[in-house]
Amino acid sequence: MFQLLDLIAPKWSETSLDFNNYLSPHLSAQAKLQNFNFSTKDKQILDKINYIYSYTGDIKELIHRAKFDGEWAIMTEFADLISKLLSELDLKNTAITYIPFDPKRQGQRGYHTPQILASKIAYNLALDCLDLLLKPNSTIAQVKLKRKERLANLNKAFIIKDELPNSLTRYDKIIIIDDIVTTSTTLNMAAKIIKTKFPFLKIEALVIAH
Repeated sequence: MFQLLDLIAPKWSETSLDFNNYLSPHLSAQAKLQNFNFSTKDKQILDKINYIYSYTGDIKELIHRAKFDGEWAIMTEFADLISKLLSELDLKNTAITYIPFDPKRQGQRGYHTPQILASKIAYNLALDCLDLLLKPNSTIAQVKLKRKERLANLNKAFIIKDELPNSLTRYDKIIIIDDIVTTSTTLNMAAKIIKTKFPFLKIEALVIAH
């Protein structure tokens, strides 16, 4: 049975008999790991950021539908695609985490797209998905702010969960998952907080789009 959202903004369909997937073969074929170019204005804590797509067209629409229209199943399809790309890499002693939810927006939506992504990727690749960070207070959406305002907005926004062990020595690398990256301020701030307590970790980030 189709949902109302499917009638307004349907899933991809080559024919009326194939109405199951959000990502068309064309979009799937375009998927590849790409390196994000850091701004030289800010000190980067992250070792690397990878993204899969440009944040335009169908990709932008799908992410918007997943974040704001309740179609979170879109994220599971992105996660499956990302898992295939990551499976070609050496992931020994690697764990997955994610940018924590904003308490206000989590209350409005009832789910968190980066958490869905991270959990499914970790499951697919038999990796640990860690609840490393908390965001105790709501902040203004980063997309509405200029660079200096972004930095101020996220100052002390994230904290390490108190119940974590003092050491995560069984891991060599943490991959932080988010849905999109614009300036890398959010991801870099999250990495900085993790590095403060776990300086031995290599920290990378992976997003759907830039």
